[in-house]
Amino acid sequence: MGKEITRHIQDCFVKLLITDTDFLSICRQSIEPHFFSSDIIEQVVQCCFNFYDQFKKHPGDNIHDEITKAISGKSRDKKELFVSYLTKVANLKVANVDYIYRSVMDWITQKRFETAAYEFVNLVSKGDTESARQLMYASLKHDYGTEHGGGLNYAEVETPTYLLNDEKDRLLFRSNIKHLDRYIRGFTRSQLVTILGPAKGKKTWFLIHLGKQAIKRGLTIIHISHEITEQEVEMRYDQAIGSLVHEEEDTEVEFLRRNRKGKITKRYKKIRPSVYTTTDPLLPRRTVRKMGAQLIIKKYPMSTMNIAELERYLNWLEIFKGIIPDVIIDDYVEITDLPKDKEERNRINKAYIQRKRIADERNLLFITASQTSKAGWGKKVIDMDKVSEDYRKIANVDMCLGIGATKEQIDEDVCTIFVAAIRGRKGKVGCFVQSNLDVGQFHLSSWPMYRKKRAQKSEDVEDENDKKD
Repeated sequence: MGKEITRHIQDCFVKLLITDTDFLSICRQSIEPHFFSSDIIEQVVQCCFNFYDQFKKHPGDNIHDEITKAISGKSRDKKELFVSYLTKVANLKVANVDYIYRSVMDWITQKRFETAAYEFVNLVSKGDTESARQLMYASLKHDYGTEHGGGLNYAEVETPTYLLNDEKDRLLFRSNIKHLDRYIRGFTRSQLVTILGPAKGKKTWFLIHLGKQAIKRGLTIIHISHEITEQEVEMRYDQAIGSLVHEEEDTEVEFLRRNRKGKITKRYKKIRPSVYTTTDPLLPRRTVRKMGAQLIIKKYPMSTMNIAELERYLNWLEIFKGIIPDVIIDDYVEITDLPKDKEERNRINKAYIQRKRIADERNLLFITASQTSKAGWGKKVIDMDKVSEDYRKIANVDMCLGIGATKEQIDEDVCTIFVAAIRGRKGKVGCFVQSNLDVGQFHLSSWPMYRKKRAQKSEDVEDENDKKD
């Protein structure tokens, strides 16, 4: 017997049938309600299908009337169970639609195969080989007709499919770094992103910053650490969300204001609360709840988490907690339990391919980090030439962002974010970012990093703008 899908997946599936006409129309052609594990779910699914057959749209709030008619002859206790179930489904938040659909379709296909296999054995035992052959043919034919079997018939498509998917619908969140978002346009599902930088080069803080932006969009984030403790990751999120210091008491912190060319125009100081005060650390938690986001922080000691363990953990969260992540932050791949191979570079390459598979299969954004070679230490621009161990890991990611800084920049709490590689867009562009890690802020302001050929012209234009201002 194959693995059963979780009750949470089934509930999310029902929520989509009730609220999404496009989703309902696809499922109406390929799913039989009787496969579901609950009589209540089976009845609700059938009511959704009946409503669609009559009105060609999702039932929405009308589902209550449809259910009332369908269960009119049932006991009061049974009716209360239906009401309770619909209330529970109405309060669900469903973000990862493709993953829900794929999980249910794979489960339904498994159920069909199990039923067909049982009937096949009976037919063969009776000597009815022709009926057995037709049964298996029909079962396979039905499977090949599902969403992930047909492929795209290029010549018959009247409107390019990429025009049907609005980028805003696929976008999970933006970095909120103005001059970086101009180049990368944000982060989407099924992406594998790596942050490339030297040791102690703010990679973890950048990951925290991206987690913070995902929280603002109300997403579910799994942040996995292999170096620092769960408590330290927790504290950094408190700092990043609440702009808190990690000193024992409230502390005066210096801030810098810069113009559009990065020149310091003002220095000022502000008293910021400490993470150790009794009330202030609770404010970031309330912020996360208000956004409807979830943040799960998980620590694995170095070299203990392989891909099987990661998938086991994700399955455990789904089955026992009803948590399906939109974003996984893995800090970072090279210090996990890598796949077996004689050569280190092949092990790293396989590990990146495995994470890309998870991003695709679970329809989520997977973000990790990677350490540069010694050539990246003290450099302003971190590009693909600074990759350590295996160059192929950059080929396997959808986006590689390099964090670099010279000694002078480090002293001023400035770094460069360089788009070393990005799938489908122009790379080798970047910007400068002002940080203040005393209060957990990886990004306070940014300004562009121009290429040499355009630098003088661009600076002349900004000088004129500064005069006008």
